Amino acid sequence: MKNHQRVIRITVSERNMRTIDKKDLQNFLLSHPNINREYVVVLNTYTNITRRTMLKLIHNLSNRVNRRFCKYFKKRPNRRIKFYSFPQRVFNNTHSHILLDIPHCYNPMKVKQEIESTFKKLGELNQTIYKVHFEDSFCEFSNAIYSSREYHSYDGENLRFDLI
Repeated sequence: MKNHQRVIRITVSERNMRTIDKKDLQNFLLSHPNINREYVVVLNTYTNITRRTMLKLIHNLSNRVNRRFCKYFKKRPNRRIKFYSFPQRVFNNTHSHILLDIPHCYNPMKVKQEIESTFKKLGELNQTIYKVHFEDSFCEFSNAIYSSREYHSYDGENLRFDLI
């Protein structure tokens, strides 16, 4: 009984990460073994969309990419590619810094190609140009810190964990 309650608490705490402060979030991002901090991933929209719309776009992207790799990704969470996203608004460019949690059974380069092609298709549906910027990270520590730099614990929409 106690083991079952412990698992539930871990799941609930991961889903409620919006309530933690910035230091705890950065410690989580740096200590979590499955988060891939080797790549800098930025989704650029080059439009003035709202943060909420950006989160819906990332959620749609996550579902399409996961469906491409595993048809039953919602029933098999261990095969799910998780997107830890931090949307930011700049004039004429709402973009999001992404940290990926890629299971070991997938090739990261194929995941990268699928994210690029799917995000480009989403841009064509909206009649705009969406681009994905991939780059090798110089330092894993600075990548996690830089990605989460605009996170505020009082902002409920700033952080999106795709754990549905």
